[in-house]
Amino acid sequence: MSNLLLAITWNPDPEIVNIFGISLRYYGLLWVIGLACAFYVVRYQYRDKKISEEKFEPLFFFAFLGS
Repeated sequence: MSNLLLAITWNPDPEIVNIFGISLRYYGLLWVIGLACAFYVVRYQYRDKKISEEKFEPLFFFAFLGS
């Protein structure tokens, strides 16, 4: 059996698109998508348990700053 898999060079370009010198990268995009998903899931849980949104927004803001 040959070592064919050992010869693969994995070097993908991290940029999705570069617009006017500003590059959008995969990990940045996935970080924003993950943060948005977390926001909507936790907000849904707060509404489901009938907890006031006055408590949710500051908590999420401080959790965002801490990450």
